[in-house]
Amino acid sequence: MKVKLPKKATKPVMDSAKRIYLAEDRTTAEIAFKNWVKDYKDIYPKALECLSKDIDDIFAFFYFDKDIRAKIRTTNIIERSFREIRRRVRPISFFQNSSSVNRIIFGVISGINKG
Repeated sequence: MKVKLPKKATKPVMDSAKRIYLAEDRTTAEIAFKNWVKDYKDIYPKALECLSKDIDDIFAFFYFDKDIRAKIRTTNIIERSFREIRRRVRPISFFQNSSSVNRIIFGVISGINKG
């Protein structure tokens, strides 16, 4: 995988991208995206090309009500679940069969859902 955006540029570029996904509606987001592209197209063309090809999919959450958009556009809950599963599975490193792995994964997800 080639790096499309250097690590040092991540914070300023992503901070300016917040205007896009925090927009009130899709039209405002599209305008913000076009302005964002103008600002960075000459500096990070590969990153913008990568993002631009999926922009319609990225904007799909605007079809939903405002109160659930944040939950749709973020994956923090999913990422945390995967981190917790890895944390539990790594120390074991050897499983008798796939059922034992499934039990651990079920237990972790079940615990997250209850909490």
